Amino acid sequence: MSNYDESESGSRFSDVRWWAEDNEAERARIVCDVAARIWKDQEASREGMLRAARMYGSLPLMGLSPKLYRQRTVSRGRRIALNVIKAVVNTYTAMVTKDKPKISFVTSGGDDALQRRAKKLEKFVDGTAYDQKLHTQAYQVVRDSALFDFGVVKFFLDTTTPKQPRVGIERTLPWEWLFDDQEAADGKPPNGYHAKFVDRRAFASAVRAGHFGKPDAPLAAQIESLATASGFDDLGESFEQANLVEWCVVIEGWHLASGEHAGRHVIAVVGVDTPVLDEEYDWHRFPCELLYRERPIQGVHGESLADELAPIQVEISRLLLMIQRAQMYAVGHWLVEENSRVNTNAIDDVVASIIRYAGTKPEYQTPNTVASDVYAHLDRLWNKAFELPGVSQMTAMGQKPAGLNSGKAIETYADVSSTRFKPNYAEYQDWYMRVAEQILHHAAKIAESHPDFTVRAPGKMMEAVKWADVHLREEEYVLSMYPTNKLADDPAARLGQVQDMMNAGMVTPEDGRRLLDMPDIESLNSYASASYDNTMEAARRIIEEGEYFGPVAQMNLQEAIKQMQMVFLKARFDNVPEDRLDMLDRWISDAQDLLPPPPPPPAPPPPVGSPGPAGPTGPTMQQRINSDLARMQAHHAASNMMGV
Repeated sequence: MSNYDESESGSRFSDVRWWAEDNEAERARIVCDVAARIWKDQEASREGMLRAARMYGSLPLMGLSPKLYRQRTVSRGRRIALNVIKAVVNTYTAMVTKDKPKISFVTSGGDDALQRRAKKLEKFVDGTAYDQKLHTQAYQVVRDSALFDFGVVKFFLDTTTPKQPRVGIERTLPWEWLFDDQEAADGKPPNGYHAKFVDRRAFASAVRAGHFGKPDAPLAAQIESLATASGFDDLGESFEQANLVEWCVVIEGWHLASGEHAGRHVIAVVGVDTPVLDEEYDWHRFPCELLYRERPIQGVHGESLADELAPIQVEISRLLLMIQRAQMYAVGHWLVEENSRVNTNAIDDVVASIIRYAGTKPEYQTPNTVASDVYAHLDRLWNKAFELPGVSQMTAMGQKPAGLNSGKAIETYADVSSTRFKPNYAEYQDWYMRVAEQILHHAAKIAESHPDFTVRAPGKMMEAVKWADVHLREEEYVLSMYPTNKLADDPAARLGQVQDMMNAGMVTPEDGRRLLDMPDIESLNSYASASYDNTMEAARRIIEEGEYFGPVAQMNLQEAIKQMQMVFLKARFDNVPEDRLDMLDRWISDAQDLLPPPPPPPAPPPPVGSPGPAGPTGPTMQQRINSDLARMQAHHAASNMMGV
């Protein structure tokens, strides 16, 4: 099957469905050509991103590709004096990423074993996010979503680790992702392409080492000699410069399964006919997640803050230039009356110099350089730039309105001021949950070839979590999210929250004082629930691993025994093996043995009408007589011994 028609004007496409092509070489060539056509069609969108990058960084960038980005010279332009775009974008990014989202897996009607697996699945996702520094990359993605059309992260199987692959997460540049505008009119394109500029010798080494499958030395040799970036340079190939890197463009294309055609995943290099990777693709989503500040009405390209604030930035720069010129041309003058006798030769710039005059004294007058309305208009423009996206300038400066002194008032003000940001928070949280789904999907792919796939989860102690021990089917859990920081940042608001918790009996006054210095209650809760955590850990080890983890006297034994009794009954209902039930029963017995002995029962009260207990009494008469006789006998015996 041929995808080309020959005509007098040269070769042109008659069928661009590369996923339906039987010939691998033809398929790789079509993927590269289609990506190059989309790259050219989206030149206007890329120009908008270039303008945004110039305004944000105050840099005279010539282009976004590596060769053109290198050609930036600060001397060709001046930096923006009042960069309101950078101030608003940074404030927006800080507000959206203020709280780190926490992914949780909620089981629906699951037993204890399923709930424990869901809890460990949270640790697995946290471990992957920690390994790939997702929180740091999330800050960059949020900034990209505010500065450009969208922000995006890519997911892949990282085979560079020596022992086992891992889930790779990489923040990528938004202009590298190509979607046909006509296919993506409804926001759900069936085909997606990632065009990446790479060092062709480094990429050839990766192919030779087998990072994309089996090692392929002949293909690596073709890449070193034939790979190019033709068609992906905005200024064309005639732009001459000294390059330290020999660039080529690698195209990664995906086709989602549709109708009679299965999904397809191809990696091709521009200028090389042989594909680096050609395989079926069985998932219904691309291995990337786009984050929007504001979702587009149609298509995949959203509206950036830079485009929205560009007119205000231009007006601010124009006013600053006008004020600067006015201050340069405004010069003060000495006013000397015509008939006054003033020694003008004595007028100089010497401090404390004496000027003698008769009549009207001389006066130095400087004209107003700029009217006060101009400065007021400049301030209004600056404030308006923050108000358009819903960012308060006081929030940007870390201030609160005058009169808001109580914790309740600050909480109410924070809730009202964040109303404009609720759609952005919701978009960010939804993006984070989609990231978790991507992590689970790619972890399952790794586990197919590596059953012992393990991730180290962060915490007090780095815990190794194996995928086989935590894998859940999609119908067994529901993704949910909550912020890790549950206390307000403002001291007055935090004091009010802590006081409410103390009044409700949730925390003690001592714990409340610690919370005033602690931005998070997770650490405090970990100590308060230490006895419960020990009990549940003992139950987990007994039921899941058959390992006995006994109680200690330092635990809250009364509560621990009650909790373990409920675990025993639930395990009995779930048909846990008898030997595990015996270990649970042994744990309860050992905990009961550690309980302190009960105090002795109080003495029964005396019968009604009986005399009370007798008090202390002196010796009886007979006892006194016997005592006197004993003393007399002792005295008589002592006298005989002394010869008296």
